[in-house]
Amino acid sequence: MMPAQHEERMSGTVARLIQSKGFGFIRADTGVELFLHMSNCLPGVWEQLAEGTAVTFVATSTAKGSRAVLVRLA
Repeated sequence: MMPAQHEERMSGTVARLIQSKGFGFIRADTGVELFLHMSNCLPGVWEQLAEGTAVTFVATSTAKGSRAVLVRLA
């Protein structure tokens, strides 16, 4: 699910990352933790991520919970 272009970007850091499985979690500056899938990163970003990396993203809600999309390096 891709968000509308007008949604506000948020900031946070990569809290956990499982590169081999293609997913992880971002902790937003607000304290909320969001699911991160490699397909929701902008081109070239996934390969640069590590735990503690600062990122910006758009938060979306799905049936399974909150998800970070349009993820890029801060």
